[in-house]
Amino acid sequence: MIFEGKVPGRRQIERRWSMTQASTSLPREAVAWVFAPHFIGNPFQALLTMGMADHDIAPIGAASVADGVRVVTTAHHVRQRVLHLHWLNGVLAGASTREEAQKRVAAFERQLDSVQAVGTKLVWTMHNVLPHESVFEDLEVRIRESIVGRADMVHIMNPDSIEMAGPYFDLPASKVVRVEHPGYQGYYPQWMSRAAARQHFGFTPGEQVLLVLGAIKPYKGLLELAHTIDEFTREHPRKATLLIAGSAGEDAGTRELLDIADIHPAIHVLPERMLSEDVGLLFAAADVAVVPYKASLNSGALVLALSMGKPVLARSTAGSTHLLQGGAGIVYDDDHRLMHALLDTGWHASASAAAADMARRLRPQHVSDVFGRVSRAFVDHGVLAAQAVAGPDGGLDA
Repeated sequence: MIFEGKVPGRRQIERRWSMTQASTSLPREAVAWVFAPHFIGNPFQALLTMGMADHDIAPIGAASVADGVRVVTTAHHVRQRVLHLHWLNGVLAGASTREEAQKRVAAFERQLDSVQAVGTKLVWTMHNVLPHESVFEDLEVRIRESIVGRADMVHIMNPDSIEMAGPYFDLPASKVVRVEHPGYQGYYPQWMSRAAARQHFGFTPGEQVLLVLGAIKPYKGLLELAHTIDEFTREHPRKATLLIAGSAGEDAGTRELLDIADIHPAIHVLPERMLSEDVGLLFAAADVAVVPYKASLNSGALVLALSMGKPVLARSTAGSTHLLQGGAGIVYDDDHRLMHALLDTGWHASASAAAADMARRLRPQHVSDVFGRVSRAFVDHGVLAAQAVAGPDGGLDA
């Protein structure tokens, strides 16, 4: 194994070693499906690709786009290779000047061209239209135009993706295949009863507990939600309790949110990254999950809540709200609609039943099998065959 540049650290060595071993040990007739960047801390990619082996495809996670390009351009012995790109915000991450950002975009485009020059198919999963905090928005658009123009297939999860991308770049329907976001069942342990979890946090049995889980970022609208809960609880004391859990940044909005939580009896914040075992505990204590995001295409938090069988309150801009159309939650456009849902909780029972049904339809074993079958059809026969396998509902179980 040859390492380019400076000697990598232990984790980098382990990642590159396992990645190289996986690619070089494949037989010639195998399909090497290299996905990048591979974020180990995010289970999405593992859940999406775990069914591929059943369809004779070998998924290989590469730590960076550059690593992924290196694998697919040097694995000459493998007849069929796919480079599957995911999040693209890393292309410009840390670029301090426009000149540097432009150079990075040009380098990224050269990487894509080098991949296609050796006969590798290119796939992109569209997680967001644009990064949530873009510095050079026009260059972020160019990156997406570059990959869409070269991609053989674009994987989407939100049925509104083409429309939402429209103001920024063209996403041809002829390249798009929709396979739903897999659920998280089995990944996060559910080990505590509702009564025990609520006792753990000091919540009373009849208290309406609202949970927001995930990193605390400005685009998620958490400060605005806290102000709404403050207003609501002034008029309706002890009617709702907000629990926010996730790693916190240093922005002004987050500091204000933490200041509010310090003194507010109905707003609680756990400002740290949650361990896997904490996730089940938090959902066991909650009645409803809230997804108040101000701008998002797909929402893993919403899918996670449904995976846990919890009803959802989601702002219409939160992403993945199509999953609530069957009654698993309420989509709100303004604070008045949100407050009404908080005041009249009669919808909880039916929404919980619908959420449990959606959890069944989103189970990762099923969604990953669909994605495996879609990938096999794509490799063997092209995007039209993949679209036929996915069907019109993103592969959701009936």
